[in-house]
Amino acid sequence: MKYKILKINEDKIPNLVQLESEAESEGYKFVGRCMYEFLSGENDFTGDGEILYGAYAGSWCFGICGLNIDPYTDEPGVGRVRHLYVSEQFRHRGIAKELIEKVIRKAEWHFTVVRLKTTSGAAEFYDKMGFFRSDGEHESHRMILKNGS
Repeated sequence: MKYKILKINEDKIPNLVQLESEAESEGYKFVGRCMYEFLSGENDFTGDGEILYGAYAGSWCFGICGLNIDPYTDEPGVGRVRHLYVSEQFRHRGIAKELIEKVIRKAEWHFTVVRLKTTSGAAEFYDKMGFFRSDGEHESHRMILKNGS
C-alpha cells in the first residue's frame, strides 16, 4: 500500500475521526483528546519545533504521532513525543517506526532531549527505537539527541 507521512493541519483533523473511533474502541482516548486540543488551540502543535504527523493513504489517516515542547518541565531544549497511534490493520508494517523516526529527525533541529510516557505494552517498541527507560514522574522513556540546538 502506498502512503505518505504528512503534517496534520486544521483541514486534516476531520480525517482523524475513523482513527479516533478505532482508538477509543481499544480504550485509548488520546486520539480524541489530540483532535479536541488541536481544534480548541490548547495544543495545536504550532510552537517552535512542534508538529503533528499523520500516515495517509489518500485522505484516510491511519496513524499519527506528534512532537511538542515538553509541558512537564521548564528545562529548555526538552521535547515530548505525543499521541503515537497506528490503526490495528496497519501495525507491524513499520509505520509506527517511520512516524517516530520522522518526529526524531524534526526534534534534532529544536531539542536536545525528547521524552515520552507510555504503557508497559509499548515500552519495548521505544526501547528498540533507541529510547532508554526512565522512571521520572512524567516520563517512561527519554532520548538524548545529537543535533539539538
